[in-house]
Amino acid sequence: MSLQHFPTNQPLSCILGAVCRAKFPPSSLILHLSAQDSDTVVKEILHLLTFKCQLTDDFLRRNLVAFCSDGASVLTGKTSGVGTVLKQKYPQLIIWYCLAHWLELAVSDAMDDVCNTYQFKSFIDKLHAVYTKSPKLLRQLDNVAKSDGEVVLSIGRMLRTRWVASSYRAVKAVLHNFNSLYEHFCAARQLTDNYRPTPRMS
Repeated sequence: MSLQHFPTNQPLSCILGAVCRAKFPPSSLILHLSAQDSDTVVKEILHLLTFKCQLTDDFLRRNLVAFCSDGASVLTGKTSGVGTVLKQKYPQLIIWYCLAHWLELAVSDAMDDVCNTYQFKSFIDKLHAVYTKSPKLLRQLDNVAKSDGEVVLSIGRMLRTRWVASSYRAVKAVLHNFNSLYEHFCAARQLTDNYRPTPRMS
């Protein structure tokens, strides 16, 4: 579970376990929260499990295995966090930190320690800005790629979200588009040189 990127009144996706997924489609396991405090989240989880999934409290006591989330205090607080409240109700519950978030935090810390990555990250972000802010330039790049029999992949931003995959996709897109990017920048440079005014002779 994650609350960090969902404003109030927006759906919060929640994996409830193999029993529910086998019986219900994933779309039916989405909670629509009226608030993001611990009491509301616990109430909505239990309501979904007992009413939508039709699981009895006795069944949950015997079969509810674990609760996994990111490090948001609402979810992991020692006193009134969602995990803590659920564990009080279901003592057998195992609580652990989402491995995907641990990985993201580790990569983020590594990026902070390796200063040379800042220039590369800045380069990727500038490419993203150039082609997202100018539909004309994006069309030109697309035409260059088509002339080479290639398809342009969207260039995202690096490390702007909490998922390493977004940075991977951004780098992969630049590598895939490299030839087209090179040709496009060379053409743009040639066009600029042609229109550069000749200095007057004194």
